[in-house]
Amino acid sequence: MTRIAVLADIHGNMPAFEAVITDIATQQIDEVLVGGDLVGRGPQGSRVIRRVRELGWPSVRGNHEDYLLTFRRGEVPPDWLEADEWSASRWMADDLSDDDVRFMEDLPFSLRSHSLPQIHLFHASPRSNNDGIGPWTSRGGIKRHFDSVDESVLVCAHTHRPLHERFDSGHVINVGSVGQPRDGDPRSCYVVQEDDKVTFHRVDYDFNVTAEKI
Repeated sequence: MTRIAVLADIHGNMPAFEAVITDIATQQIDEVLVGGDLVGRGPQGSRVIRRVRELGWPSVRGNHEDYLLTFRRGEVPPDWLEADEWSASRWMADDLSDDDVRFMEDLPFSLRSHSLPQIHLFHASPRSNNDGIGPWTSRGGIKRHFDSVDESVLVCAHTHRPLHERFDSGHVINVGSVGQPRDGDPRSCYVVQEDDKVTFHRVDYDFNVTAEKI
């Protein structure tokens, strides 16, 4: 049986990412997809990008890739250049290498799995990479997103909260977050899909190591 792992929202958290990489290596995975937001918020975005490139794992572009590219091009609103809330993004944009920038610019809006072509991955939703599907989204709203794609498995991230909604003709899955879970469980989260079976995996890591680097 084909087994696909999907992870997202790493947010520059290398200890969390390495823990998930190690866990995936034990799962007999045939293909790994990444749902974007490799960078932003956490301190090691460039290292995460390099590691994803080394692994050869395809990724979509998240809203935080867009934010950093916008900072890099100097196309942000003037107040973003001074506001404390964007200070980390300014630093991270400066920390990116030219290769990092080209990698992010080339990331697609969505991906389809080669091994299980019924899987269609977006960062947030088919509508945009910052319009998330979360536990607060009505079943009708989730169904409208599902109906907007041809595939039977719509996979997304962005909200940092795992979700799995079943319909007669398929699934909508939010894979949660590797680097910053927001569902009350501090462990990293990713999903493995094996045909019609969906499993959420939680992975411990030493978040103090990340905190010390911020």
